[in-house]
Amino acid sequence: MLTPLALTRDQVITYHLPRIPIKESDVRKAGFEERYGAGAVELDALEALYPGVLADLVRDAIAPYRDMTLAERFEEVAAEALEVADQFWEAQMDAALQAELAPLQERMETLRHAVEVAMWRFHPTLPTRPEADTEPVDEETWLFDGQRDYLCQLAIYKARKHGQDADEPTA
Repeated sequence: MLTPLALTRDQVITYHLPRIPIKESDVRKAGFEERYGAGAVELDALEALYPGVLADLVRDAIAPYRDMTLAERFEEVAAEALEVADQFWEAQMDAALQAELAPLQERMETLRHAVEVAMWRFHPTLPTRPEADTEPVDEETWLFDGQRDYLCQLAIYKARKHGQDADEPTA
């Protein structure tokens, strides 16, 4: 069964959609105009005069057939299924691993203890770290010295700015 969605008689009347003449050569003209009245209405007229109405009509028509929550519910179930599978896998692997390792447990504990003792006894003699090989720098002529107070620093800066040698003022 087909359900008319757009350009029904009621919609043409409700939206005052303009009619255009049907060509005389169209053999369906007489039957169409007998059922729907003179002239035809183009689908473009609805969208041109009322933008978005056609999309709303289609959306409303398919709404009963769509479950807008299905994707979210599917994601929740998928996450839950993954968690269940992970837990099951871990339990299976843990049990299998424990069964395989049980005969080796005593040897592993002995080995762990030996490694721990070796770690605490590990004190290699390392080579001496090299020092930087640089000449001492005369820092007396530096423009800024973080050891100076503000007024002393300002005086040296001003003297240097005027091309003078500034001796460090004494307090």
